[in-house]
Amino acid sequence: MRANNRGRRNSGVPVIPIIIAGVILAIVTVVVVFFVTRPKRTPIDLASVENIKPDASKLTKMGDYYTYNDPDKNVTSVLGIDVSSHQGDVDWKKVKAAGVDFVFIRLGLRGYESGAIVLDECYLDNIKEA
Repeated sequence: MRANNRGRRNSGVPVIPIIIAGVILAIVTVVVVFFVTRPKRTPIDLASVENIKPDASKLTKMGDYYTYNDPDKNVTSVLGIDVSSHQGDVDWKKVKAAGVDFVFIRLGLRGYESGAIVLDECYLDNIKEA
């Protein structure tokens, strides 16, 4: 005679190994997708880098800054600055009048001793005002 196992379901397949296999399959899928979709790195062509040698005659002083323009090699400099809480309140009208083309705005930093990530105190104001 068979024992009556009321309330118990036993399909014969253990559930825990199936869950573990599913988790492992998900992790492997993510890793494969990451490696397949990441951009391929192209080695630097040293010959093309050597062709971009600065020509001092193309360097021009404009106020406190230098610019570089070499249309033959399609090289033109742009002026950029970086700002953070160390600069305090930035006068963005003066920045624009100075001919600044772009700005790096520090969002945060990693603490030297603690390693904690800390937001820059002025990042939001700098983003809004820039």
